[in-house]
Amino acid sequence: MNMDMSTVNTVITIGWDSLLKLMGSLVISLGGGAAIALFVFRFAADRLAERLKAKYQLELDKKLESYKADIDQRLESHKTELGTKQYITQKKFDFEFGVYQALSQNFFELEAAINTMIPIAGRILADEDAQAQKEDKAHENCVTKFMSAQNELRKNAPFIQEDIYERYLEVIKLSSMQLDAYERRWNVGYLAPLSEKKKFTAEDFKRTEEITKKLDEINKVIREYIDTLVIV
Repeated sequence: MNMDMSTVNTVITIGWDSLLKLMGSLVISLGGGAAIALFVFRFAADRLAERLKAKYQLELDKKLESYKADIDQRLESHKTELGTKQYITQKKFDFEFGVYQALSQNFFELEAAINTMIPIAGRILADEDAQAQKEDKAHENCVTKFMSAQNELRKNAPFIQEDIYERYLEVIKLSSMQLDAYERRWNVGYLAPLSEKKKFTAEDFKRTEEITKKLDEINKVIREYIDTLVIV
């Protein structure tokens, strides 16, 4: 039952007034002895009224504190939500979206080329010459995709978040190491049979997997960043 203090006071006052009128009638009919009883009654009634008022005040205070706590919690939650949002114009959003789209496409093509050049799993052709041509073609394609992705990253470096730029740069470094791994076969300073030079190490295969993993992480970060943007 919800009552404010004005309602409580009104109810108590009306009750006492009616009761006192009744007691006044008793004083007239019963004489002076009733007056003493009325005084005692009124004193007790005043004490009771004060207790009732204190009780209702306590209940109102508790409800007020609960209400204030709820408002504060909602306000903090709203501030936190606003703090995660970034306001951006439609023109700027379209530009940034285009930048990330171009980067994603170039690095996806680079990843595919690396997975072809140093595949985690694949088949080797029985014809050695055909296999050599296949490997050289994969290498040439990887070089092309590497240069394209690297150039795309460099020209857009001023327009993307530093964290995302650094993540893309890690992929570039790993990809460069994969190209070096393939080109070991042409290293005259590496004194080993050609068949040995052509073999990829466990670290080489691991880097191929790592590149795929890092690009997946970058795509997740970009999606989360785009979700924070509010077009105004």
